[in-house]
Amino acid sequence: MKPTKVEPKPLPAPLEHRTRFLLLILVTLCLMINWANILTFNFSIICMKGVNDTTDPNWGIQLSNNAKSEAMAVVAAGALVANLPIVTLINMYGPRYMFTAVGLFGAIATACVPLALRTGWYWFLFIRVLQGIAFAGDMATFGSFMNYWTYFKQNAFFTSTLCVYVQLAPVFTNPISGLICGSSVGWPGIYYVHAAVSAMLFVIFFFTYRNFPDEHPRVSHIERGKIARGRELGIDYTKRIPYKAILSSPAAWAVFIGGLGNFAGINLLYQFSPTYLNKNQKVQGYKVLSTGFVAALPPLGMATMKELSGLSNDRIRCITETVKTKIYNSISFFSMALFLCILSFIPANSGSIALIIMTIGATLQGFNTGGFYKNGSVIAGPYAPFVMGQISTAMTITMLAIPLIVNPLTPNNTPEEWALAFYAVAAIMVVCNILYCFMASGEQQYWAKSEYWRKIDADKVDAELNKHSKFRNDIVSAA
Repeated sequence: MKPTKVEPKPLPAPLEHRTRFLLLILVTLCLMINWANILTFNFSIICMKGVNDTTDPNWGIQLSNNAKSEAMAVVAAGALVANLPIVTLINMYGPRYMFTAVGLFGAIATACVPLALRTGWYWFLFIRVLQGIAFAGDMATFGSFMNYWTYFKQNAFFTSTLCVYVQLAPVFTNPISGLICGSSVGWPGIYYVHAAVSAMLFVIFFFTYRNFPDEHPRVSHIERGKIARGRELGIDYTKRIPYKAILSSPAAWAVFIGGLGNFAGINLLYQFSPTYLNKNQKVQGYKVLSTGFVAALPPLGMATMKELSGLSNDRIRCITETVKTKIYNSISFFSMALFLCILSFIPANSGSIALIIMTIGATLQGFNTGGFYKNGSVIAGPYAPFVMGQISTAMTITMLAIPLIVNPLTPNNTPEEWALAFYAVAAIMVVCNILYCFMASGEQQYWAKSEYWRKIDADKVDAELNKHSKFRNDIVSAA
């Protein structure tokens, strides 16, 4: 898709020449609310009293571990099924219309959750599938924004800011959910608030976002020039995705494997930290309202580290991008794995110590922005939406897999059972990082350069000319 140039009417100072930063904040918030809509379930089940009396604000059925696993698994299934078509459409036509559509779709689905649960369990699972479908657009939008809106000297900073959406979601959801659960509205209010915020953000996104800087009326000529610096301009090849070349590229697979390791740790933290910390689960003894606030601390620490990681990554020029991505990824994964192992030794009713250790591990995992996250947009060029979209695939796979690992290991929610779950996830992160370091590259891949398609087109022309030449020679010979 080629941009249509619009004569700019820049924002007033001090925002003049800085429209991309405002859009960065907006895109991050939209990514955040899509993920937050999914996380609402993890907190609302703590509020449910296990009674069918809908006049009680916290009515709800008592869910077994298998039922909880189902509720997360269907989200992952919806995201996996929708991932390829949504990612392809965003890669071809940009996120303005597609991401708005899936975002509003997700808002409606989120608002329907209480009604669906009241109607029946399978209706609830169906709505969760729809939430998963809405989430499938997140990483493709991430990749598109990185490719078209980022000044190359701020690549890591923009990556780190966008990545913060994963941490902002529980920072937003957990405290808000704790407050709503204790009110007269009860847990259904969690879904209504999230749906309203989703609708508001995606309406704003539609009216203020453009797929390209040249199309945006508030992007000045100076800012357009800055964004275009260091980029290939000319023929647009984004409608021709080199699937075979990407799928046979070790560098592209490294990004996917990095996503698996990263989200193994994150899904453990965000899906299960409320359960691990809550008083009703026999482990660390926090009350529901307190759980909402303390469970937000580890992701808040990670969000802070992501910003610092991005800023430092942009300023380190003494080593290659390939070495840099492996160092940052290793710090991220090994640190989280180490602190998960330390967490396994914390006895019951030691909530403060457990929270501190969990927060330190999560904070250090924030180095991932200089690892596989940044790497995905660097190696893929115009195909960043597709490659980054596979991080979304990795996220949904771990969303499905981690409950299947953790729930069977923690049937009674004892510290000893949780230790086994922590060891399992730590092992996954270590293995994934080793594979990442063997396969990752910090350079744009050959299939992401315009020369790739130019060569293919030239070879086709040569083949056609040779065919016609042979045909003419055959006629002359026959004559």
